[in-house]
Amino acid sequence: TAVIEAMRAKKADGMLVGPFAYVLAVQEAQAEAMAIYIGGESSETKYNPDAPTHYYSVIFTKKGSGIATLADLKGKDFSFVDPASTSGHLAPKTLLIKNEINPDSDMKTVFAGSHPTSVLSVWSDKVPAGATFENNLYTLANEGQIEFCGFPDGKIAVKRSAEEIKAVYDACPDGQIVIIAYSEEIPSTPFAVRSDLPESFKKAVKDALLAIKDNADLVSAVHGWYVDPSESLGLDRLDQYYNSLRDIAKLLNLDLKELAK
Repeated sequence: TAVIEAMRAKKADGMLVGPFAYVLAVQEAQAEAMAIYIGGESSETKYNPDAPTHYYSVIFTKKGSGIATLADLKGKDFSFVDPASTSGHLAPKTLLIKNEINPDSDMKTVFAGSHPTSVLSVWSDKVPAGATFENNLYTLANEGQIEFCGFPDGKIAVKRSAEEIKAVYDACPDGQIVIIAYSEEIPSTPFAVRSDLPESFKKAVKDALLAIKDNADLVSAVHGWYVDPSESLGLDRLDQYYNSLRDIAKLLNLDLKELAK
């Protein structure tokens, strides 16, 4: 909220904020997305031209809970992450509503407080199902905190068909965590500047961000790089990539100002 207010007051020229905060910044501070940040996890990060510019929220259960589909969630306890979490609440709530399930009346929901806790709540049988971002499940499994039936290719940010999800579910042994549904794509974090700044400045910023990928030492130093997928997605401008979040806000009747607090 402070960063958005600083940009609105023209005391900040650029920002790196989460996707929903960016949507609010466009509304309140005339922010304009320049590029999307693709982050790594360590100083060994290397540029990967195939890295996705989006991620997914997933709804998962523990095999043997009796839950195999979204319809099975009705009347069940369910763990979200945090009211303001995109992948831990807003995106999965949208998924449920679009599948004619009202989390406020058809389920008994709780907020776990963090993504790992949401998963561990299901793992420890405190609740039968929950939501998190996809990669969190793979991370917790790699750390030995859960047993997880992931997809055989081990890839994340790949849209899975209903048939693929069912095949993994059916092959998963009882007692292991398994995914039952994916949200729609969630755009990754953008770097934005004030739209009223000179075009020459905005071009310089964008060119500098997009050039990071060509410098291996710099990629390692900042643990990532920036891309602009607008052309490949058929978009006139990068801001349009975030329209899916505006759709979520409209569907859920969200007050973005309250969400950003």
